[in-house]
Amino acid sequence: MRSTADWIADRVMDSSQPGDEVCVWIGASVGLSAASFEMLEEAFEGSVRRLVESGRDCEIFIANDAVSILKSPPLLGRGVAAIVGTGSIVLGAHPACRDGVIRRGGYEWPVGDRAAGIWMTVESLRLVLEDIQDRGSAQYTSPLLDRLCDYFGISSEVTNRVPATHVALARAEILSAVLGQGGEDRKRRIAGFVYPYLFDLARIDPVLPHDPIAAKVISRSVRFIVEDISSVSETLAAFTADTPNARERLPLVVAGNIGANPIYQQQLMAAISECKYVEPTKVIGDAAPTFAQLAMHFLKSDPRERKLIGRSFDPMHEVHRLL
Repeated sequence: MRSTADWIADRVMDSSQPGDEVCVWIGASVGLSAASFEMLEEAFEGSVRRLVESGRDCEIFIANDAVSILKSPPLLGRGVAAIVGTGSIVLGAHPACRDGVIRRGGYEWPVGDRAAGIWMTVESLRLVLEDIQDRGSAQYTSPLLDRLCDYFGISSEVTNRVPATHVALARAEILSAVLGQGGEDRKRRIAGFVYPYLFDLARIDPVLPHDPIAAKVISRSVRFIVEDISSVSETLAAFTADTPNARERLPLVVAGNIGANPIYQQQLMAAISECKYVEPTKVIGDAAPTFAQLAMHFLKSDPRERKLIGRSFDPMHEVHRLL
């Protein structure tokens, strides 16, 4: 956190002069609680002091990345934001909805993050294991299993003493143990298999190997995300009118490196077209430029609008002001 705070302060110092008005908006990939905000304040203390002493008129906000997308152009607090990357979450908000944010997913991967990168890797192995148990381990071949072993460093020497009839099952079992281990940055490491490896195996190409299980995992991920988008949009739309046919169609923004992948995006667009209360979708991939737009929107707004931008949707989805 401190290195991030120092990096932000350095960028502000490099790109502005004393007296310049500056806004920084940080999208955090994890939920922010009161406890985590206290840690953030402590981590940013030195950098904040440096900015104040430099004479910069600077304001720094931090919120969940999906909350930040909801507040950014083009949604500006009205619509649905979906993130499909290492983790996943679908959030929606509308001025007519006094309940605050409508949310599906976004919880840590042992219980949530359904359809996200980490889920897709675990689901790949789960379906491979299921396939081995159905078809038997003897003579079993799978490009997906081979690629998983290569990615997680499971060499063929590990199974030298295992009978050939059980090698496939043994490799899958070892992979299960590896995925269950702790370690720094393990979420990104596990999710990192999806792009490009899982997408490569899902692609139908006469030259490259293809695995139907890889294609099935991507299709399931799309289906789960669209289910959440449909649920959030229908709940929000119900606040806009009593009659179903009179209810608003809501704009949707999809972010995340997986959501922006061409293979994933093609399936996602086709599935979303069936959602009743969703307008044509914008896929942005990396959300950093969107947060920069939000910061600029804040600077160009009048005092009343600034208060609205900095206000939390509800106690569970807070916007914190660090400076």
